[in-house]
Amino acid sequence: MNKDILGRGLKSLIPDEIQDGLKTKENVIYLKVDEIEIDDHQPRKTINNSGITELAQSIKEHGIIQPLVVLHKKEGGYQLIAGQRRLRASQEIGLLEVPVIIKKVEPSQKLQMSLIENIQREDLNPLEEAEAYNVLNKDFGLSNIEIAKKVGKAESTVKNSIRLLNLPSEVKEALMNNLLTYGHARAMLTMPKEDQINFLPEIINRKLTVRDVENRCKNYHEDKKPIAEKKIDDFDLYLEKTSSDLRELFQTKVALQRKGKGGRLSVDFYSKEELERILEIIKKIKDYI
Repeated sequence: MNKDILGRGLKSLIPDEIQDGLKTKENVIYLKVDEIEIDDHQPRKTINNSGITELAQSIKEHGIIQPLVVLHKKEGGYQLIAGQRRLRASQEIGLLEVPVIIKKVEPSQKLQMSLIENIQREDLNPLEEAEAYNVLNKDFGLSNIEIAKKVGKAESTVKNSIRLLNLPSEVKEALMNNLLTYGHARAMLTMPKEDQINFLPEIINRKLTVRDVENRCKNYHEDKKPIAEKKIDDFDLYLEKTSSDLRELFQTKVALQRKGKGGRLSVDFYSKEELERILEIIKKIKDYI
């Protein structure tokens, strides 16, 4: 992207038909990036730098499809309600302007709106989302049903999300750092906290699936005994090692699924060029053999 395009702001990146579509429901205006202030109480606590870089590249190619949401401050300037990742990505590629929707809201309701907007629009970490639900519940007195209606999700989703706050700090940290998924954490909630902590390294080091964790937790409750190491035979270890070697060789996702004495090997590719690259690697190995 050249400097002339950046100097004209984001309007030059968004096709006219998309701009028109954005304006059908709420008025979209363009603000200078340096006019927008990030609220200290934003629900997003961590931002993945690699994710921001990927988003910045997407914005270069497609523009910002979903406008940011801001609040006009009485003392001047604007405060961000939703769109922190989009704002950071725009700053990374040097955009001067971004599309925004200005919300009119009482100061006392600003945090509530920010939480709801972020839950609806942002890709929050499961723990950040749980904390946002908890604030709406504890600080604003909203029931799980009321929260669910406001954010457009099922009541059970809200309830199960808030339960994540009962996890031990070690498990919370792993979840925040994306070492665990929501599915892993939810399954672990059925175990005592001490066993969750003891089980955590195995989940991370062996890269156990959600199904693996669910089965182990189920066995724990059936046996009423401390968790025993899951037995893995030599063939399973061989498949695990081979999968890792193939992923490193092909630089793409590789899956080895065991079925009886045999199994299935699948190699993912995302373009014709990538397929040709993988085939060339296989050809070189064949020629070498």
